[in-house]
Amino acid sequence: MDSLNKINRQLSTTQVIALGFISAILIGAVVLSLPVSSADGSFTPFIDSLFTSTTSVCVTGLVVVTTATHWSLFGKVVILILIQLGGLGIISFTTGIMMVIGRRITLRDRMILEDALNLDTLKQKWLALLSLSLSLSLSLSLSHPLPSLPELSNS
Repeated sequence: MDSLNKINRQLSTTQVIALGFISAILIGAVVLSLPVSSADGSFTPFIDSLFTSTTSVCVTGLVVVTTATHWSLFGKVVILILIQLGGLGIISFTTGIMMVIGRRITLRDRMILEDALNLDTLKQKWLALLSLSLSLSLSLSLSHPLPSLPELSNS
């Protein structure tokens, strides 16, 4: 863990952001290439999975296989998670998760977030953190809908 912190301190904020995107793309590509991700249960060629993962994280939307027929429900969920990561931003998403689990956000974390979101003023930073918190809360609440209430009878 100490060596990981040392490497993290040596990386610039731009390198951390790029590393976050590359990691998300590669992890997504590996998961999408697994048989559980395809509708017919076969391995998807890695290049197709890599392309799909890249366009999902970068929110481009280009595909080399038909999303509706090629991917299983699991694969479609993975693609939706990658789109959500890319839309919110890897760094924003990580910062939001850190806030949810109660981890302290360091000055270095704030500087990385500023660079990732191109924020200049303190007001912009607070508005970005507020909107991030609201969007994460909304995403979590939509992913876990409230149970339906039993119907009341007029007896």
